[in-house]
Amino acid sequence: MVSELIKKKLTVFFRGLDVDKNGFVEPEDFDHIANNFARIRGWEPGSSDYENLHNQVISIWENYWINADINQDNKVSLDEYLESCNQQFVADNNSSAAWEQPMAALFDVIDINGNEQIALEEYKQLLTAFGFNASGYEEIFQKLDVNGDGYISKQEYLQLLKEFCGENPEATGNLFFGYY
Repeated sequence: MVSELIKKKLTVFFRGLDVDKNGFVEPEDFDHIANNFARIRGWEPGSSDYENLHNQVISIWENYWINADINQDNKVSLDEYLESCNQQFVADNNSSAAWEQPMAALFDVIDINGNEQIALEEYKQLLTAFGFNASGYEEIFQKLDVNGDGYISKQEYLQLLKEFCGENPEATGNLFFGYY
């Protein structure tokens, strides 16, 4: 069973992905996310950079989020998402494994230059493009950069997301998608 702490964090995550704020996460939100990233990065629709980015973002819907669409209406409500996470959580024996694959796929979208690191600007782009509250992002990034090297490596990122999906209310990774 998903705890109240995890439910709270997943709700923040869901609301950030509901870019159009209509109460559902749906393919159109992922289109908006791809367009937001492209606009921030100065990529024009039709360019190869844009098309690659759009395909990466849409694959997150197609490979992971569509599975949470319990009633198969091509959109996911918060209740569906939490129920899906709860089912996966029970199936995975209370581990964060259910969230690891989609979060790993997200890393490639964030890491604009493919150097296997997330810089401060890339982190800001993530929060902005996905509709998360970006206030205080510099302070949060400094906390997330636990070794202080100015970057979040893929390994650090996966650890932070594991913490985000975990039960420790003091874990640094809880801040990954902003203050909740």
